[in-house]
Amino acid sequence: MATWLPGVVAAYASVDPEPGTEAILTILSGLGTRLLLPVLSGGPAKPGWAWWKPGDPWRSGAFGIPEPDSPPLEADAIWEAELFILPGLAGSTEGTRLGVGGGWYDRALAQADPGALRWLLLNDDEVMDSLPIDPWDQPVDAIFTETRWINIASSKVPDDVPIG
Repeated sequence: MATWLPGVVAAYASVDPEPGTEAILTILSGLGTRLLLPVLSGGPAKPGWAWWKPGDPWRSGAFGIPEPDSPPLEADAIWEAELFILPGLAGSTEGTRLGVGGGWYDRALAQADPGALRWLLLNDDEVMDSLPIDPWDQPVDAIFTETRWINIASSKVPDDVPIG
Protein backbone atom coordinates (compact mmCIF):
# COMPACT_ATOMS: atom_id res chain seq x y z
CA MET A 1 0.00 0.00 0.00
CA ALA A 2 1.31 3.46 -0.90
CA THR A 3 1.70 6.01 1.85
CA TRP A 4 0.38 9.53 1.29
CA LEU A 5 3.12 12.16 1.24
CA PRO A 6 2.31 15.79 0.49
CA GLY A 7 4.27 17.45 -2.31
CA VAL A 8 4.11 20.87 -0.64
CA VAL A 9 3.77 21.61 3.08
CA ALA A 10 3.26 25.07 4.55
CA ALA A 11 4.86 24.98 7.99
CA TYR A 12 6.69 27.36 10.32
CA ALA A 13 9.93 27.76 12.24
CA SER A 14 9.18 27.26 15.91
CA VAL A 15 10.36 29.36 18.84
CA ASP A 16 10.33 28.39 22.53
CA PRO A 17 8.07 27.26 24.18
CA GLU A 18 6.46 25.91 20.97
CA PRO A 19 7.12 22.28 20.06
CA GLY A 20 10.15 22.13 17.79
CA THR A 21 9.63 21.99 14.03
CA GLU A 22 13.25 21.51 12.90
CA ALA A 23 13.07 17.69 12.83
CA ILE A 24 9.70 17.69 11.03
CA LEU A 25 10.96 20.13 8.39
CA THR A 26 14.18 18.16 7.89
CA ILE A 27 12.36 14.83 7.52
CA LEU A 28 9.78 16.23 5.10
CA SER A 29 12.46 17.87 2.99
CA GLY A 30 14.47 14.64 2.94
CA LEU A 31 11.41 12.82 1.62
CA GLY A 32 11.15 15.28 -1.26
CA THR A 33 8.42 17.54 0.12
CA ARG A 34 8.79 21.22 -0.76
CA LEU A 35 8.40 23.59 2.21
CA LEU A 36 6.68 26.97 2.33
CA LEU A 37 7.33 29.01 5.47
CA PRO A 38 5.69 32.26 6.55
CA VAL A 39 7.30 35.62 5.93
CA LEU A 40 5.86 37.94 8.56
CA SER A 41 7.76 41.08 7.60
CA GLY A 42 4.68 42.31 5.72
CA GLY A 43 2.82 42.41 9.05
CA PRO A 44 -0.24 40.50 10.23
CA ALA A 45 -2.51 41.96 7.55
CA LYS A 46 -0.43 40.55 4.66
CA PRO A 47 0.33 36.82 4.73
CA GLY A 48 3.51 36.05 2.80
CA TRP A 49 5.42 32.84 2.12
CA ALA A 50 8.83 31.76 0.89
CA TRP A 51 10.37 28.44 -0.15
CA TRP A 52 12.82 26.98 2.37
CA LYS A 53 14.95 23.86 2.74
CA PRO A 54 17.39 22.74 5.44
CA GLY A 55 20.61 24.72 5.19
CA ASP A 56 18.94 27.83 3.76
CA PRO A 57 19.60 31.01 5.76
CA TRP A 58 17.16 32.57 8.23
CA ARG A 59 16.49 36.13 9.23
CA SER A 60 14.65 37.48 12.24
CA GLY A 61 11.14 38.43 11.17
CA ALA A 62 8.33 40.20 12.96
CA PHE A 63 8.23 39.48 16.71
CA GLY A 64 11.64 37.75 16.40
CA ILE A 65 10.13 34.79 14.56
CA PRO A 66 12.62 33.15 12.16
CA GLU A 67 11.69 33.38 8.51
CA PRO A 68 13.42 32.35 5.28
CA ASP A 69 15.97 34.89 4.10
CA SER A 70 14.70 34.77 0.54
CA PRO A 71 12.32 36.90 -1.50
CA PRO A 72 8.70 36.44 -0.42
CA LEU A 73 6.24 34.94 -2.85
CA GLU A 74 2.78 36.25 -3.55
CA ALA A 75 0.19 35.25 -0.95
CA ASP A 76 -1.52 32.89 -3.42
CA ALA A 77 1.59 30.65 -3.37
CA ILE A 78 -0.07 28.76 -0.52
CA TRP A 79 -2.53 27.26 -3.03
CA GLU A 80 0.26 24.76 -3.70
CA ALA A 81 0.19 23.51 -0.09
CA GLU A 82 -1.50 20.17 0.45
CA LEU A 83 -0.83 20.28 4.20
CA PHE A 84 -0.47 23.09 6.74
CA ILE A 85 1.41 22.45 9.97
CA LEU A 86 0.18 25.25 12.21
CA PRO A 87 1.31 26.84 15.46
CA GLY A 88 -1.07 27.77 18.24
CA LEU A 89 -1.43 28.65 21.88
CA ALA A 90 -4.15 26.02 22.30
CA GLY A 91 -6.47 23.78 20.33
CA SER A 92 -9.62 21.87 21.05
CA THR A 93 -10.66 18.34 20.26
CA GLU A 94 -13.52 20.01 18.35
CA GLY A 95 -11.03 21.46 15.82
CA THR A 96 -10.74 25.01 17.12
CA ARG A 97 -7.32 26.69 17.05
CA LEU A 98 -6.33 29.55 19.31
CA GLY A 99 -3.54 31.54 17.69
CA VAL A 100 -1.15 34.09 19.11
CA GLY A 101 -3.34 36.99 17.97
CA GLY A 102 -3.58 39.26 15.01
CA GLY A 103 -5.31 36.68 12.81
CA TRP A 104 -2.36 36.15 10.43
CA TYR A 105 -2.93 32.41 10.00
CA ASP A 106 -6.71 32.78 9.83
CA ARG A 107 -6.29 35.21 6.91
CA ALA A 108 -3.74 32.95 5.24
CA LEU A 109 -5.91 29.82 5.61
CA ALA A 110 -8.94 31.67 4.23
CA GLN A 111 -6.90 32.16 1.02
CA ALA A 112 -5.65 28.55 0.84
CA ASP A 113 -7.01 25.56 -1.03
CA PRO A 114 -9.99 24.40 1.06
CA GLY A 115 -8.94 20.79 0.39
CA ALA A 116 -5.56 21.24 2.09
CA LEU A 117 -5.15 19.48 5.43
CA ARG A 118 -4.62 21.58 8.56
CA TRP A 119 -2.65 20.01 11.40
CA LEU A 120 -2.04 21.87 14.65
CA LEU A 121 1.23 21.22 16.50
CA LEU A 122 0.89 21.71 20.28
CA ASN A 123 2.31 20.70 23.62
CA ASP A 124 0.13 18.17 25.48
CA ASP A 125 -1.08 20.71 28.05
CA GLU A 126 -2.35 23.03 25.28
CA VAL A 127 -5.08 20.63 24.13
CA MET A 128 -8.54 21.52 25.51
CA ASP A 129 -11.97 19.93 25.24
CA SER A 130 -13.39 23.16 23.83
CA LEU A 131 -12.44 26.77 23.13
CA PRO A 132 -14.41 29.85 22.19
CA ILE A 133 -14.67 30.40 18.44
CA ASP A 134 -15.00 33.57 16.41
CA PRO A 135 -16.52 33.79 12.92
CA TRP A 136 -13.11 34.30 11.28
CA ASP A 137 -11.41 31.36 13.05
CA GLN A 138 -10.28 28.63 10.67
CA PRO A 139 -10.72 25.00 11.85
CA VAL A 140 -8.04 22.29 11.98
CA ASP A 141 -8.33 18.65 10.91
CA ALA A 142 -5.96 17.14 13.47
CA ILE A 143 -3.79 17.99 16.45
CA PHE A 144 -0.48 16.36 17.22
CA THR A 145 1.58 16.67 20.36
CA GLU A 146 4.69 15.01 21.70
CA THR A 147 2.60 12.03 22.87
CA ARG A 148 -0.60 11.88 20.85
CA TRP A 149 -2.43 12.34 17.58
CA ILE A 150 -5.99 13.67 17.69
CA ASN A 151 -7.96 13.22 14.50
CA ILE A 152 -10.91 15.63 14.53
CA ALA A 153 -14.19 13.80 13.83
CA SER A 154 -14.95 15.80 10.68
CA SER A 155 -11.41 15.37 9.36
CA LYS A 156 -10.43 14.68 5.80
CA VAL A 157 -7.11 13.04 6.79
CA PRO A 158 -6.28 10.29 4.24
CA ASP A 159 -6.46 6.75 5.59
CA ASP A 160 -2.89 6.00 4.55
CA VAL A 161 -1.21 8.81 6.52
CA PRO A 162 1.60 7.14 8.54
CA ILE A 163 0.74 7.93 12.15
CA GLY A 164 1.93 6.39 15.37
